[in-house]
Amino acid sequence: MTRRVRTAPPPPGYPCSAADLIRFLEGRGFRLVHVATHCKLRDGIGRTVVVPNHAHLAKGTYYRIVSQVSQSS
Repeated sequence: MTRRVRTAPPPPGYPCSAADLIRFLEGRGFRLVHVATHCKLRDGIGRTVVVPNHAHLAKGTYYRIVSQVSQSS
């Protein structure tokens, strides 16, 4: 028997909105804990990710958040 390894969904492609990135993070086990001019998400062991509320995220912001989440898993 072969084991199937469950892999996390790939991040949405750039360019994307904050809503797309938040949906991706929620699929990775993060939950929304605060919403203001930014959205704060936290996972089960307390790691926090902050996503600004923008219709179009800047390239640097997008890649910083995706790499931060990829390193934490």
